[in-house]
Amino acid sequence: MAARGLFPDMLPRMLAMGLAAVSMAMAEVPSGATRLELVTTPAVAPDGKTMVFEWIDDLWLASTQGGEAKRIVDVPGRDAHPQFTPDGRRVVFSSDRTGSLQVYSIPTGGGETTRHTWHTEGCELKCLSPDGKEAIIRGMRERWGFRATRLMRISLEKDRREQLLFDATATSAAWAPDGESILFCRGGEQLYRKGYKGSRASRIWQLDIATGRSVLKVEEEGDARSPSWLPDGRGFYYVSSKTGTPELWLARDGSPPEPVTRHEGDGLFVRPASVVAPVIVFHRGAELFRLSPGEQAVPLALWTREKLPDVSTETREIRSTTDADFTTGGDQVVFAAGGELWWIKGAGVKPVRLTQTAEAESNARFSPDGSVLYFLKDDGITTSGHRARFKDGVLSDEKTVMSDRRSITSFRPSPDGGRVAWIAGTGDIFTANADGTGSRRVYPCWDRPTFDWSPDGR
Repeated sequence: MAARGLFPDMLPRMLAMGLAAVSMAMAEVPSGATRLELVTTPAVAPDGKTMVFEWIDDLWLASTQGGEAKRIVDVPGRDAHPQFTPDGRRVVFSSDRTGSLQVYSIPTGGGETTRHTWHTEGCELKCLSPDGKEAIIRGMRERWGFRATRLMRISLEKDRREQLLFDATATSAAWAPDGESILFCRGGEQLYRKGYKGSRASRIWQLDIATGRSVLKVEEEGDARSPSWLPDGRGFYYVSSKTGTPELWLARDGSPPEPVTRHEGDGLFVRPASVVAPVIVFHRGAELFRLSPGEQAVPLALWTREKLPDVSTETREIRSTTDADFTTGGDQVVFAAGGELWWIKGAGVKPVRLTQTAEAESNARFSPDGSVLYFLKDDGITTSGHRARFKDGVLSDEKTVMSDRRSITSFRPSPDGGRVAWIAGTGDIFTANADGTGSRRVYPCWDRPTFDWSPDGR
């Protein structure tokens, strides 16, 4: 079938080429320049030649071919989720410079910033209307709790009250070229659950603005996310996980969806604002790629000569912790904060960091004599219990005692230090020898309990 819209008559040829991201050498960074790594939330200008994106909490402009990037927003706070207005003259974005995320806009070439929202709960920019006069935002208002956010319509030109699109949670939003409908997503599992299939999968709906009625457009076993309209409004692109890997697909009116990209391993992530004829900019892994008609997707090398903040020193302010343990004499304390373990010896002494890893450490407990420290590590997939020798703020001889893909809490040594116990999953209590051998479930439970060792450890 001949491709129309963004890639006229090119889709079969591109699929034949495989559309694999080529392994090409990244462009050399000029002397004195800094390479931009881990840029996020790219958006492509209407002419397809320029893109805006977030990096180190500021907004930057660069060519969609890569190369030098120039900062257009540089204020305290995070500036994110940028989008070009349809005429390409302004960039609309979200910023927390006043304490909560609000919507602002700025001329593309830089200049005075205009604020568009004022609600104290804040909001996140989702999409702009075809004429650039309105926007869809997502935020929390009267409701609270699980998935309490809603999509709302605001004016970018007049002081006007927010208008609720519908009273249900939703995520992505894309305004149709004719201005009469909006694509949005409901549901969706966490992105780290790659290949998820089930009732929690994201589905794509279409809202008729005039009637307020919604029609289900895409329902698959896996997630269907990030819809983006074709210029003629007769179909849309979206990210589908139907093959187990997130890929870009094209759904035309009256035709089955067609794959646009095919990868092995990591899939891709596409923002609706980064799909603009004839260019698509997307994330795959830590890299940014550009896809054009008749070409393979190529990684973009970005760099800047601008002065950047010094990040060689990390400063953390620790305000509180709910996870701490004292030695028997009460003169030392170990606690978890910011996903790391810290140690204090004596009042008024600065904390010493015990761990600095990619995993999140928690639940630290001293052995009865204070010579061994027990703690948990969580890498997002597996939780493991560890023990390490402890002396004068230094951990050594660390060993894994147990590990489980279920959540683990209350990892504690017995009073004599010979055994450990913990809660796994929904509430099962396990015990084992201090080295992890002899593990057994001693109390099955479906409702997570609390427990403590008896004084004799039996």
